[in-house]
Amino acid sequence: DNVIIVSQCVNYQDISCSNISDHEVGGMIGRVHDRGLLYDCLNTGDFPNDGAHFIGRAGSDIQISNSLSLKDKEDDYMVNKGGASSSYNYLYYYSDEDYDNAYAKPLSANEISDPNSYKGWNINNNNSIWFLPSVNSGRAYPIPFKSEMTIN
Repeated sequence: DNVIIVSQCVNYQDISCSNISDHEVGGMIGRVHDRGLLYDCLNTGDFPNDGAHFIGRAGSDIQISNSLSLKDKEDDYMVNKGGASSSYNYLYYYSDEDYDNAYAKPLSANEISDPNSYKGWNINNNNSIWFLPSVNSGRAYPIPFKSEMTIN
């Protein structure tokens, strides 16, 4: 088994790669084999149009949950090439269009700033991993704030 866990990661940079296919470029992970977990991650960086918000290419039994991407892309794939028996729960991404994604819910600019938009997440409570600052003007978005290792 080639098991990996990626949790509470944040990417703020644009992602590109000149020596592999854009289909294998993701905002958090390029390529992962079977039995991986990605959760509580935030991607604000850009990726190729043929890439994906979180994982460029995935094997089977990949689980992604409680993650947010702030890039509005034409096709909006969470995982570009995914294997069988993968699960995606409570994923959100910014979109100025109202198109539906099979794995994730698009949020408008106003919804990004509203903690009630994130169903299934624990935001702004005492033991919350995610924190969404309140702002008087402009927009805010949730960030992984408290380490899962310190939560009681």
